[in-house]
Amino acid sequence: MFDKFKQWCEKLSEEIKLKSGMVKEWEKPYVHDVLELKVRTKEEHEAVTKILKMNTHAWRIALDKFKEDDKRSPELWSPNTFELIFKAFNTRAGQLNAISERNTRINKALDTFIETTSWMREQRAYANINEEAERRKTLRIRYGDDYFDRK
Repeated sequence: MFDKFKQWCEKLSEEIKLKSGMVKEWEKPYVHDVLELKVRTKEEHEAVTKILKMNTHAWRIALDKFKEDDKRSPELWSPNTFELIFKAFNTRAGQLNAISERNTRINKALDTFIETTSWMREQRAYANINEEAERRKTLRIRYGDDYFDRK
């Protein structure tokens, strides 16, 4: 049941991406907007699209597989395809670094916020203690030292 729902969500998100122009559907050779290189075949298009959507873990695995493929059969790679895929990997690495840098900055900001709020709570607690001490001192002066013993 959940698999069907997951497939439906993925299909819907792909349709949204296609309609919004985030991901182009293959029609003919074109110059890629991000990579600024010509994509000549549907396979290149699918590879580039897949690389540019990868998360960090998938990116590392794909890069390892690409290295193994490259070492086994470099003569099968055309220089254009190699350059396109290399630039896609490099671009995605930059994007992932920017995301992780942003996450690091967000985490630092959250840490600062938490430290500040805890310090403010602590100061408020001290202020409450001081106010209570001042109130008791005033009551002792007003009603005598045994005011709190009578209650």
